[in-house]
Amino acid sequence: MQIPALSALATTMTGAGSGFLRKNGADTYTLDTSTYLTTNQTITLSGDATGSGSTGITVAIAASVVTGKLLTGYTSGSNTALAATDSILGAFGKVQGQLDAKIGATTSSAINITNATASTTTGTGALIVTGGVGIGGNANIGGNAVITGNLTVNGTTSTVNSTTVTIDDPIFTLGGDTPPGADDNKDRGIEFRWHNGTAAKVGFFGYDDSTGKLTFIPDATNTSEVFSGTIGEIDATIAGSNVTGAVTNANQLGGVAAASYALKARVYMVSDL
Repeated sequence: MQIPALSALATTMTGAGSGFLRKNGADTYTLDTSTYLTTNQTITLSGDATGSGSTGITVAIAASVVTGKLLTGYTSGSNTALAATDSILGAFGKVQGQLDAKIGATTSSAINITNATASTTTGTGALIVTGGVGIGGNANIGGNAVITGNLTVNGTTSTVNSTTVTIDDPIFTLGGDTPPGADDNKDRGIEFRWHNGTAAKVGFFGYDDSTGKLTFIPDATNTSEVFSGTIGEIDATIAGSNVTGAVTNANQLGGVAAASYALKARVYMVSDL
């Protein structure tokens, strides 16, 4: 706008005081005091605010304007580092991409937890999982393992390298966790390792499936859970009268006729019959 000479303004301008000079028409002006800005005036903006110059403008934005703003156009980004040139939506996308890479459904990267918080319950420790955990490979535990529920092992071999084993159950069940449907012709019992001072041995005591009797074999051969070898000697006190077999030393029977008592294994009596 081209301002006319001051002498011309004196005859063409209406209004008095401080304000904005508004041009109404050709060489006609009005002093508009209604929109004149003074200190601490309030301006309502319906759109974006831009400006230039040396005059500063302080704007206070309500929290609800920021927290209630929708992330229109947001998409999950790649697992890359944030940059100073990223927009807010772009930065959020990169953060989401990094989280997906670390705790996504699948990851090919190793996860290392350096927190050393000890675990004494199912709700304590460096890593707490509320749901179940599936492990497709091996699991190595360097500390103690406490299982509060049941333990089921579906492998082919269970090895316990403990020096002391304590079991509350007074009964051991051998031969499976369900009733067998047929005779597998395998023995049932305990196989143990020992050394006679010259060589290592494998012994067995238990139920002989082929004879239907209990047996003890100190130097046994295990062929697919069927044991063979020379029957050993036991120290025992025998009570009862229904004992059959072959006695190797009648003197051990305390004067009782040898024909009345016969044992498959040699029996050393610790008391008379």
